Amino acid sequence: MSGVDKMNYMYSLNASNGQMTLTVDFNIDTVASTDQILTKMRASQANSQLPSAVLNQGITVQRSTAAPLMLIDLPSPNGTYDNVFLATMPRSI
Repeated sequence: MSGVDKMNYMYSLNASNGQMTLTVDFNIDTVASTDQILTKMRASQANSQLPSAVLNQGITVQRSTAAPLMLIDLPSPNGTYDNVFLATMPRSI
């Protein structure tokens, strides 16, 4: 999905059953239907690089109005802690 016009960020969730959900977030000032069309076009460009099992299962692109309420950046001063440590910190902090 890299390179989709006016895309802010993307993230994926992978399930144990082999299913993957990729969420692509766009600027607030874009038209959702245009974003969906651009995303479908980018997905179709990737078809030739996907395994046949993925193509047989199918790819679905759908619009969603879900938006994150907050994004948190958790840096490590002077690189003291690596990304694995920061990702597995206790949630009670």
